[in-house]
Amino acid sequence: MAHSEAGPALGPLIRGYRMRSGLTQAELAGRAGLSVRGLRDLESGRSNRPHLASVRRLTEALGLCPSERASLLAHVGAAPPGPVAPATSMETTVGILGPLVIRGDGHRKSPGAPMLRNLLGTLALYAPGPVATDVVIAHLWGDHPPPSARGQVHVRVGQLRRLLPGPEPVERAPDGYRLRTGLDASTFRALVTTAARALTDGDRRGARDHYARALRLWRGPVLADVGDLRHHPAAVALTALRVEAAIAHAGLAGPADRPEAVRWLRSLAADDPLHEGLAAALTLTLAAAGEQAAALATFDAVRARLREDLGIEPGPDLRAAHLRILRAAGSATDRPVPAQLPPAINGFVGRSVELAALDAALPRGAAGGAPVVVVSGTAGVGKTSLAVWWAHRVGDRFPDGQLYVNLRGYDPDGPALDPADAARGFLDALGVTPERMPDGLDARVGLYRSLLHGRRILVLLDNARDAAHVRPLLAGAPTSVTVVTSRDRLGGLIATAGARPVPLDLLPPVEACDLLVRRLGRARVDADPGAADEIVDRCAGLPLALAVVAAYAAGRPAFPLTAIARDLATGPSGDEVRTVLSWSYRGLPPAQARLFRLLAVHPGPDLDVAAAASLLGAPVGDARSALHGLAEAHLVTEHVPGRYSFHDLLRAYAATLAAGDPAGSTAAVRRVADHYLRAVTGIDHLESPQARRLPAVPAGPGVTTVTFTGHDRGQDWLDTELPVLLAVIAQAARAGLDAHVWQFAWGLWRYFEFRGRLSEWCATQELALASARRLGDPLALELTHRGYAFAYARLNRYDDALGHLDRAVAQHEVLADPAGLARLTLSRSWITGLRGDHREALGHAERALAMFEELGDRRGVVHALASAGRHLVDLGDPGHALDVLGRAWDLHQDLVDPYGRADTLDQLGRAHLRRGGPRTAAGHFTRAAALHREIGDRYSEADAYHWLGDAHRAAGDVDAARAAWSAALDLLDELCHDDATVVRGKLTRTPGGPAGRQKAADNGAPAAPVDGARTRTT
Repeated sequence: MAHSEAGPALGPLIRGYRMRSGLTQAELAGRAGLSVRGLRDLESGRSNRPHLASVRRLTEALGLCPSERASLLAHVGAAPPGPVAPATSMETTVGILGPLVIRGDGHRKSPGAPMLRNLLGTLALYAPGPVATDVVIAHLWGDHPPPSARGQVHVRVGQLRRLLPGPEPVERAPDGYRLRTGLDASTFRALVTTAARALTDGDRRGARDHYARALRLWRGPVLADVGDLRHHPAAVALTALRVEAAIAHAGLAGPADRPEAVRWLRSLAADDPLHEGLAAALTLTLAAAGEQAAALATFDAVRARLREDLGIEPGPDLRAAHLRILRAAGSATDRPVPAQLPPAINGFVGRSVELAALDAALPRGAAGGAPVVVVSGTAGVGKTSLAVWWAHRVGDRFPDGQLYVNLRGYDPDGPALDPADAARGFLDALGVTPERMPDGLDARVGLYRSLLHGRRILVLLDNARDAAHVRPLLAGAPTSVTVVTSRDRLGGLIATAGARPVPLDLLPPVEACDLLVRRLGRARVDADPGAADEIVDRCAGLPLALAVVAAYAAGRPAFPLTAIARDLATGPSGDEVRTVLSWSYRGLPPAQARLFRLLAVHPGPDLDVAAAASLLGAPVGDARSALHGLAEAHLVTEHVPGRYSFHDLLRAYAATLAAGDPAGSTAAVRRVADHYLRAVTGIDHLESPQARRLPAVPAGPGVTTVTFTGHDRGQDWLDTELPVLLAVIAQAARAGLDAHVWQFAWGLWRYFEFRGRLSEWCATQELALASARRLGDPLALELTHRGYAFAYARLNRYDDALGHLDRAVAQHEVLADPAGLARLTLSRSWITGLRGDHREALGHAERALAMFEELGDRRGVVHALASAGRHLVDLGDPGHALDVLGRAWDLHQDLVDPYGRADTLDQLGRAHLRRGGPRTAAGHFTRAAALHREIGDRYSEADAYHWLGDAHRAAGDVDAARAAWSAALDLLDELCHDDATVVRGKLTRTPGGPAGRQKAADNGAPAAPVDGARTRTT
């Protein structure tokens, strides 16, 4: 086989692709048909002359895109795309995702003889594994093979080798054969795996693209022209994976992707017309593409088929999809439908009495049904599992959505969730934007109940501490139901809110045994009923303990239940849960055991794989494997894809184990703080590349760095991780990591402002200020007081804000930082302008301008000029403002500052409009709107369109004004912003067409907007 020098970069390149895919060396070697040693030598650089065939095999196993594949092959001298050289065996690909086809030598061909087709299809289905000769015979001749069958197989394999290019395309294996060509099915599986991992990591675009590449490999049903093989279990599994990929892709598809998504879903639905998941995805994707009629027709056809063929009605998922489409079709302002329930557990058994009690709480017309239900019982008895199982079962009775929150009332290591924060989460899910988010519990609860009025919503309040903890969060609407779980029976709630009590006792022995049967299979339990009874007894009827034991037994199918029961019996009596957990913990591999201990150190309600890697101080792949093992052992739960949590009892037990290694726990706390601070700092730099850079807190070894490549991914990560970040900051403060605490606050202030998280902002600043004072660091004190000033300004507490600015300025008696002092002066200009003192604000802007000019800070000069221009417009001096803003615009030409550039354009437009130049103003507002759109600042884009409409109206162009106002209104409605009312009023008062133009001519064109100035702040 020809080979060439690989160069030193090949090994690291392969290793990087492997780690990105989350594969171990053993996993990748198995997929590519290589030895682990060979792959290890290749990655380490000890093997620098790999076979081209081996590298091609690796590219397929890794699921690389064409550019990545070309880059890897270039290292071994592979020719670029063009005339195809004589193919090696690995340049030949067998396609089974459709009719059987062989690709190689730049051609496609098909084995003509039926016997060869069956043989190649059989080998391809089992590849890259071997196929025993007896299995081949069974596939070729069924139950009646001829006496010469083995000889004929040998002959047919020889014919197949001659048909497939390259040496040894089919190799001998122990008692059988193995296909060594490329496979489209292998590429498909690898792409789906990569897509799933990208989705877990929060990369929705990457996941969508990999799913699409995987689905484009399909040409029809598996082995569509090879008889019975298309019904082989391996073919059925491939088809099921295709369905999963198509549904996942449809859920991620944007407007440009939906036609292709619809085509794939329609093709699959035609082959499986009773698959309700496919039907639900197809109807929702059609509706999202604007084809509501086709979506509703699809539902009707599937419902008729289900009734006719199976005698059943559509399930909850398909019904929920139908209801969403009906609501969208009937309302132009469709409200969000929250779906916050965690997934229901597999293997739920029993609890028929309690389920009936919950059913009785469902609203029945105008009367009957309790709006509040309390599920109470001891820890580990299955309260959450019961409530979530029931909520999923009746989800279709609540078409307006399901809300869920874990109140963490019994968290052993942290405070319970504040009801105000829980209400904030519910309002987020109900579509309330940061601009409309009330501050304080009473205001949030008032808005929450107003939004629930008249809607059918299920509210699940999990792990409540006491009645006071949940009373503010009760739905309060007769059409909604609130279910509360707690270790306390919440007698006060039963007495004052008429709650229906549903006490939950230990599982009866029969139901406990049924749980083991569901998890382990009837045959295994019946083979040793005495041992099963002993396991039930040792677990004291607690579902949590039973689930842990069942997970252990399921992972060891060769262990008799007698041995497991005997091991359990060695533990102390009286604390059955601790006995079970101790026994299960002792069976964990070292990495899983260490991660289980350290999870008690992580302060947040959940974590992702990257955080677990930092917690463990290990590579991401090792952390992923350890988390997977703990989930298999039922010691953690993957409650949403890629995020893991565990039960309070498990956390408490893990904490006792972690207490035995205080040094290890302290190091883990530091790694966790390093991990999240790196991510926050990276996002802040991405959002504001020109902003001030702080001396980085040095991160210790073993910390995984999370990187972000775009605005949306960073903001999505912060939205997801905010509860964790708040807990990590509090933990860092307790641990004396003061430098981390104040830098967290500085790195998050832009996010808090953008999202309207004012209470969280102030709480973080309070911790940061205490840390800065302990450090006695003037820079920390300056920036923390400055951050406090920004927060108080957003709360309209201008005197408090200016007081913190004064204390920030005081630090400059020590700091030799004239640029920082200039920035503080500019901040004072902004805050005094918000207070309405435009003359004083202008003076501060002019002083800041002089300071920046002396420093030669061009960016500071531009921002000070824009601030001065804004205040001059507000003072009624647009001519002077234009001179100032014109200078700012000239300086912008040499700067990369899109935020500042957009703001300057806004102020230029305002100045021209105020001076009587509406057409010139319109040009500035148009450019500003485009810049805001590029940045992703939707409110400022809407504001620019609003001003643009005013400019067109002032110029007498009513139709253009209405078009701009309509664009603004669309954005403001999406943001649920109060300015939408103002814009809607202008559209109502200004009719379009000839009537509007005549009205404008009769009234004259005003030189300035009638509603006064709307100013942005920077």
